[in-house]
Amino acid sequence: MPEIRPLLGSAEPMPFLSQHSPLPVTKVKARQARASLQAEIEKQQRDIQRFTEDAQQEIMTLTQQLQADFERLLMPVIEKVAKEKQVHFVFDAAQSGLVWADPSMNLTADVIQALDAGGTAKPAAAPAAAVPPK
Repeated sequence: MPEIRPLLGSAEPMPFLSQHSPLPVTKVKARQARASLQAEIEKQQRDIQRFTEDAQQEIMTLTQQLQADFERLLMPVIEKVAKEKQVHFVFDAAQSGLVWADPSMNLTADVIQALDAGGTAKPAAAPAAAVPPK
């Protein structure tokens, strides 16, 4: 092993530690512990990501199911009100691209009133439920 003589002090040679010298045991254990902790953190981050994605998918599925249930309840009421008002078409103004309509043709308040009153029509039959992917 190469030697270096100290600039000040004794004339005895000091051992030179090269980059290839073995690390003290405590440094090796510290590096192993750090690597282990890093691996655990990465695993937990992946688990959190999967959990979040699963929760978002479940929320989306439930939202779609609730929307479908509401529409099944609402459609007979809309049909009843449209027939009473002798209206041949009913548009969802927010989603139809409707640019303008005569405000007197807006059936929203009538549909809400009929829905609150319990409506007289039976809800439409539910379509066959799709089996959610696992």
